[in-house]
Amino acid sequence: MSMEEQATRGLADMEAYLYQEAHLSAARLRVAAFIAQSAELTHQQKRNIEEWYLDEQKYVAGMVTRHIVDSIAKADSAQRRRFLRWMRRLLIAMAILTLLTFAGTVLLVSSGR
Repeated sequence: MSMEEQATRGLADMEAYLYQEAHLSAARLRVAAFIAQSAELTHQQKRNIEEWYLDEQKYVAGMVTRHIVDSIAKADSAQRRRFLRWMRRLLIAMAILTLLTFAGTVLLVSSGR
């Protein structure tokens, strides 16, 4: 499982837990306070408003989670590119040092004769 998949899965699990425990209860309190101020609404209208608001909060929480996952994936991708660039430069430097060592050895051996 790639790091992006692990991050996606972990964040989805965290989102579900945190959303259920904190965000949803806070949203219920907010919508209950709003509905309490609206005495002229029928029970069905109040229920519709509550349902719509909670669905909207779930949608927003999902958008935030997707944004976090995307940000982590971008950071992971950038880190991977930096590491590969560093490894490529290290490989080039090692190849150059090997060639210089070989050339120096050939020069020393040929000048000693």
